[in-house]
Amino acid sequence: MDAELLLAEDLDDALIGIGRRCGQPDLAIYSIPLAIGILMRRDGMDPDEAREYLEFNAINAWVGDRTPVWVEPMTHAELLNSIPQSTIVPSIDDSKSKNPHQH
Repeated sequence: MDAELLLAEDLDDALIGIGRRCGQPDLAIYSIPLAIGILMRRDGMDPDEAREYLEFNAINAWVGDRTPVWVEPMTHAELLNSIPQSTIVPSIDDSKSKNPHQH
């Protein structure tokens, strides 16, 4: 694990893991819903205030190549319903693809 992770201040309980990418530095991964919950409990914000604060001060704040990743958990179906259908790239149907080395 990379020793130089950039962590979000005072949101320790929203940290959900470390992101790894080939040839890139490791990144701290935070849960948006957990961070919103912390801001609501700790600072007395309502959900909309907490989300706006988090988006302005953390999610949309670029602090370099080690900027943490903020995750909005969702299912595959939720993802497909949240984006325009024209932006979805069809996947390869493995059952129809042929491996040239397979006989």
